[in-house]
Amino acid sequence: MASTIVYGCECGELFKVFIPKARLCEGMGIKEQYPGEWAKIDKEEQEDGEIELAKNISDFSGMNFVDSREQEEIACRCGAKLVVGDFLDTMKQQREG
Repeated sequence: MASTIVYGCECGELFKVFIPKARLCEGMGIKEQYPGEWAKIDKEEQEDGEIELAKNISDFSGMNFVDSREQEEIACRCGAKLVVGDFLDTMKQQREG
């Protein structure tokens, strides 16, 4: 299953953000068991249509879909912004305690 997070803006707007596993795990400080493991999984998910499925689910549920491979910054119509890299940094800090 493609890795997605749901970001809820303070104004109530919802975003479903796809983050490739290689980037998500690296950004959170999770080590690969085998070199290239996450990139291989990401490629398989792309080929299997899992990212498109995540987009379709997002559309069906009324969320805005964001592909972090193409868009690093999420800009809500209210003016609020979320930078995916900043989000991953925060997650890593929380994980490390």
